Amino acid sequence: IHNLLTDKPVYSSSLPAGRLGNAIAPGTYNKFTPSHIPPTTFVKRGMPVTILPDPRGRPWLPCLPGQTRLSLTDSHIDLPRLVHLIDDSFNRQLDVQDYLKRVDDRIAGVIIVGEYEGGALLTWETPPGIPADESEESKARMVPYLDKFAVLKRSQGAGGVADILFKAMVKDCFPNGVCWRSRRDNPVNKWYFERSRGTWKIPDTNWTMFWTTPDLDLDQQRFSDYEGVCRSIVPSWADKNTVMD
Repeated sequence: IHNLLTDKPVYSSSLPAGRLGNAIAPGTYNKFTPSHIPPTTFVKRGMPVTILPDPRGRPWLPCLPGQTRLSLTDSHIDLPRLVHLIDDSFNRQLDVQDYLKRVDDRIAGVIIVGEYEGGALLTWETPPGIPADESEESKARMVPYLDKFAVLKRSQGAGGVADILFKAMVKDCFPNGVCWRSRRDNPVNKWYFERSRGTWKIPDTNWTMFWTTPDLDLDQQRFSDYEGVCRSIVPSWADKNTVMD
């Protein structure tokens, strides 16, 4: 009854299947197979999801020379609503022009849930020291990066907006893995810890790096590229206050 009244599922749909169950200690769970999950007795209509570009037509890969790049000023994206979503979710005002300048030539794709109730903006980032010259080396070293993951305050914790976003990102858009960073004191980190394959507290920073890439810890070069990207990106907030970051 509680889950029905609060519009929350008994088990989060974005939680990896191996982690379903009751936590018995920090980071550990009673594991069981899907056949042991109590049967669902309630069904509701889902929310529309818009993914640009559509990964069913072409997988999200670094753009080749001559290919058209997605821009946040594209007619299919309502930029003012997207900016409002980010501002409301982060409780900070985005420096729109500075942000567009940073991401508009490296956008991998955008995911929108509902009527801009949730959104994720993902980019292809070049590790420090690697020229962004569209060479084969550059493309091979590009890092799939979750730049913004935002849910309107009124939709946080209900309706499964965050779950829908995360599942679309890791199953439809970047099934081979993606990384992101979060401030160490971010209360959302518990949610991230439960869904990522690994984490790393980046030394001498206030950032924790997360990833869903299989066996990243076994690929030293790839791990170093992920860390370099998460360490080097400069936030684009209007208050220019990087201390809290």
